[in-house]
Amino acid sequence: MASGGENIPRLYTRTGDDGTTGLAHGARVAKDGLRIAAYGALDEVGAHLGLADAELPPTLAEHRAALRRLQHQLFVAQSELAVGPGGLPPAHTIGAAHVAELEGLIDRFDALHPALKSF
Repeated sequence: MASGGENIPRLYTRTGDDGTTGLAHGARVAKDGLRIAAYGALDEVGAHLGLADAELPPTLAEHRAALRRLQHQLFVAQSELAVGPGGLPPAHTIGAAHVAELEGLIDRFDALHPALKSF
């Protein structure tokens, strides 16, 4: 028991490991599947954004706001992966407006640097 008297769930399930994991809607998928790999990749991106946020000086408030917005959108994307297509209301999904917002951020911050001569 925790100090407040609430029960803490066990760290084990006693169901063994068949190489699958459960999704939010109850379906089971392979632990080595693309969806689970995507969780990890998005989680790592979120961690890097968090580190960048923590290291930004206070004078870069616009950058901080952009990083936090991106982190929020990553959480939304991870939620979409957890429930599958059609599992979330449209207000809680990534759509064309989010892509346009990201492109706008890229353009705005890219304009702060000299133009690339090659890529």
